[in-house]
Amino acid sequence: MSNFEWYIMFQLPRTSRAVADLLMLALVAFVCVALAGPSVADASSPGTIAVQGRLHASGVSAPDGSYLVTFKLYKDPVGGAAAWSEVADKLNVAKGRFRHALGSAKPIAAALASGALWLGVQVANEPEMKRTRIHAAPFVARSATASGLNCTGCLKIGGLKVDGDLQLGKYAIKAKQVVAGGVTAQQVQAQSFAGDGSKLVGAAPAPAACGKNQVMRGVDGDGNPLCTPAGQVGGGSLEQVSGGALTTKAGGPIASGNTPKPISDNNPVGTVDQLTVPDLGTALALNVSVHLTNSDLSSLELMLYDPNNAVYMLHKGKPGKELNETWPTTAKPVSGDLGTWLGKNPKGKWRLRIIDKGFLNNGNDGVLKSWSVNVLVKSNNQITATGPVAAAAGLGLQRSAGAPYACNADTLGAQYWDSKDAGMYYCDGSWRRLLPEPLCGNGVINGGEQCDDGNAKSGDGCTAGCQKNVCGDGVLWPGVEQCDDGNTKDGDGCDPKCKGGLLSCRHWFDLAGAKKTGPYLIDPDGPGPGKPFQVFCDMTTNGGGWTLIARFANKDATNWMHDSGEWWYTRTAAVGTPLSRSENADMYSPAFHSVKGKEMRLSRTSNPTDIGLLVTKNNCLADKTFRAKITGYGNFQNGGVWGNNSVKGTCDFTLGSNWSSTNGFKYATCAGNIGGANKIGFWSDWSSGDGAVMMIGGGGNNCARADHGIGVTEANAASFKFNASGEDDFGTNGTNHNDGYALNLWVR
Repeated sequence: MSNFEWYIMFQLPRTSRAVADLLMLALVAFVCVALAGPSVADASSPGTIAVQGRLHASGVSAPDGSYLVTFKLYKDPVGGAAAWSEVADKLNVAKGRFRHALGSAKPIAAALASGALWLGVQVANEPEMKRTRIHAAPFVARSATASGLNCTGCLKIGGLKVDGDLQLGKYAIKAKQVVAGGVTAQQVQAQSFAGDGSKLVGAAPAPAACGKNQVMRGVDGDGNPLCTPAGQVGGGSLEQVSGGALTTKAGGPIASGNTPKPISDNNPVGTVDQLTVPDLGTALALNVSVHLTNSDLSSLELMLYDPNNAVYMLHKGKPGKELNETWPTTAKPVSGDLGTWLGKNPKGKWRLRIIDKGFLNNGNDGVLKSWSVNVLVKSNNQITATGPVAAAAGLGLQRSAGAPYACNADTLGAQYWDSKDAGMYYCDGSWRRLLPEPLCGNGVINGGEQCDDGNAKSGDGCTAGCQKNVCGDGVLWPGVEQCDDGNTKDGDGCDPKCKGGLLSCRHWFDLAGAKKTGPYLIDPDGPGPGKPFQVFCDMTTNGGGWTLIARFANKDATNWMHDSGEWWYTRTAAVGTPLSRSENADMYSPAFHSVKGKEMRLSRTSNPTDIGLLVTKNNCLADKTFRAKITGYGNFQNGGVWGNNSVKGTCDFTLGSNWSSTNGFKYATCAGNIGGANKIGFWSDWSSGDGAVMMIGGGGNNCARADHGIGVTEANAASFKFNASGEDDFGTNGTNHNDGYALNLWVR
């Protein structure tokens, strides 16, 4: 064994811009040659080439540190692409000298085998220096062949060239890794295979999962997944996948909510009832149950109409008094096949018609107690859990406007949300509403609430439903709104800002929803020039919505029977307090001649409930004001003749409490020569001139003449011109009056 070193020295020129230039490079190759017999063993080419050099600038060595140097090998002295390149990003330089092994970062053997090479060097971003030729060592040419080889470790695998099959006989190849373009073997044994096996020839591995838009419903005997298109899970597949915990079978009885219902006797049209089957899915089973009674079932025809208007005769001619059957389970239809609905969606309207052709009383004979369409479906939108369910995102209940099906032994424990009254119901033999602890009014703003003022009252800025009071919500907010008719339209009695325009107490009652008796602001001419004014409204008695327009009192002077008749005909200025219904004094409100109505009412101030002594009917005022009603018969001032043993007009009325003990109402039910029982006679006159502006009941010989009621006069020729004694605001016979109470006059 002999060792020797062979140096190839070369000089690279300095660049003008380089911070440091490469002064000298030495290519050093170390080769070990072993002699064996007459030939020299074939030696492999070295894996790296050592390069040494010095960096200096203007004769001064480069500062110590790390430099970025790029080494490239070219096949040409100038031009062309590099056959190999390598970057030493932290080349250590000490006292200007460095050492680097080409091929330490990137394999170089393939480039060295390509022939003559030139080395190019670049420091940082400086231009590459002039290339220098690399000359091979003399012994390398000999490494391609060897006369004899008998050494261990002196030949690397890269030096081998295989030009025929490698026959190992009984020996095997043991290696950590084998890389081959192809393997042919009678048997391959391995603990594991890397990769997805997609290119194995002759093998069809099972997919790890089902494809897109498919679900796995099971595994076959070979371990292959059984896949089903999503949306077509059924036929037991969901039950199979879930181990029976889930099923798409759903439904139950959809019962009529109109029963019990009487059956018309001897009626060819029949008794008809209807129910709606919701969209549950495709029917797996369908039948119809009916329970009814009748004096003679043999006279009944029971027909069922499906959503397509097809007719099924369920019962005809069989005797009995009670029918409680399910078709086609306990009984067979006379005609028609309900089985045609299997595999179809039975959603829609189903009608039951009962015709009783027998005669009993031409009234009602028996009762339809109940009936239902019973459906078991393969639901497309419902999954039923057969056991307890734990839902991390919560559970939702079925929504239905009324019970979706009958509450019976089969549906005990069922629940649903009623969209009609916003309540949750549960079945315990009958449907019961679950009443949770009220949240509105607890002073805390909960979900769905806009406000919560700690009470359940409306009209205080926060409604009883915990929504903020706003104009147009139909809830009056006293002190802020003058009206609220449930919209923000103009011209309907309440302006868009809820600041007035209500014409009467009836408008407050009907349009603004006011239900509390008391003072209210009204504007009878709406957008007209008249200003709003306050009146007293009765919102509770006799249907509510009454406007107080006048009061008659005998305790003071006979104001209403003033000689000029101005109270009844010309007076426009208000007198008294229109905001009280109990004061015992005369009162005249602007509403007397500005509020229109259909009816009027008289009540006593001594009655705390103000129930009407009488209330007119049949549109007495004809949508006019009371003043327009009174003056519509002519000018009756200053002695003008009221009538001649007659009345100018009448209105029908009904009587209320205390009427018989009220002064002026004694003859309310008297049928006389003029007027009539249970009628008001306007501008009544009889005989010598006694009369009343409003006579209560009949008048004439049998009814104490005509001077009983409101505005009573004993003056001759029944006038306002005073020429005799005996004038009363209300009473009987002019001198028989009561001053212990007053009468209130209302219109609506």
